[in-house]
Amino acid sequence: MMRAILRSGIEKGQFRKDLDEEAVVDLLFGGFWYRLLSGTSSPLNDAYADAMVALVKPSLAANPVNRV
Repeated sequence: MMRAILRSGIEKGQFRKDLDEEAVVDLLFGGFWYRLLSGTSSPLNDAYADAMVALVKPSLAANPVNRV
């Protein structure tokens, strides 16, 4: 599902054409699985999801102006 979303964004020009879909999926799901399986007391909540998106979003942008 995540790969399909990324491919659709690339096709629509929302994401970079050279986007490494596999790396993005690993980054997003890796954080989720770490928190789920590690026993950390850090929550899996909307704030965490928002923080992950904020970190990854600039590297996905098709427009270089939007990249940090």
